[in-house]
Amino acid sequence: MGEHDLVFRLGYNGNGGISSGNHSFLPRGGQLSTYPHNGEAGSSNANDEARNIGDILLFVENSRSESQENQNSFMEAIINRLAPGGLAQPVVGVSLGQFLQTQPPSFSKAVDPLEAHDWLLEIEKKLETVGCSDEEKVRYAAHQLKGLAGAWWSNFKHNHAENEPVTWAVFKQAFTLAFVPNGKVSIKKRGFRNLSQGNKRLGEYVHQFTELSRYAPDDVNTEEKKVEKFMEGLHPFLRMHLRPMFLRRRFGVA
Repeated sequence: MGEHDLVFRLGYNGNGGISSGNHSFLPRGGQLSTYPHNGEAGSSNANDEARNIGDILLFVENSRSESQENQNSFMEAIINRLAPGGLAQPVVGVSLGQFLQTQPPSFSKAVDPLEAHDWLLEIEKKLETVGCSDEEKVRYAAHQLKGLAGAWWSNFKHNHAENEPVTWAVFKQAFTLAFVPNGKVSIKKRGFRNLSQGNKRLGEYVHQFTELSRYAPDDVNTEEKKVEKFMEGLHPFLRMHLRPMFLRRRFGVA
């Protein structure tokens, strides 16, 4: 193999021509194989030929590695040019499976509006526990709506403006209006304000007081208001013997 043949084979660019941009991969003159002229022979020539072939294979391998590195650098430069700052990392949200692992309650309909109110509070707590985004809160909460509630959600989406996204605040407001109507809330609030122990056992009165007070939060938003309201409805005999300090411990109010 002559010098011209070696240059052609090592410098071949794969596109039918000879590479001319970078000749660093070409063997140095002292490393080119020298074929013996006619009449020259000897064992040293065979050893030199073997060494030269090894050098040629080494340069070929180096040239391939260098070409791959150059190609990788070139592609990286293109990516950085098209997307300044590097490639954006995909946003990983909360999957439906992760949310369902919290065992969220489903909701169909409520005989008592308090049930709908409790479901909304519970579902929101679980959505926030797994770190759902606003859009995921709406989607996963709606997934738990069954039966009548599921039909309501389908109808709500159908009538909602397409260019206006349903935020979590919008969902809660719409759900409350549909399943916790003001009329029923007013009745519950009035029932709390008129609540008295009467002939009920103390435990039953405490239970009703705790449940109905949720419909009148402004009436029990301080310790003093809560104790005063409880004492007001308590049986007169017990009212004389129970002290406010006991009630504070009983309700756990601060």
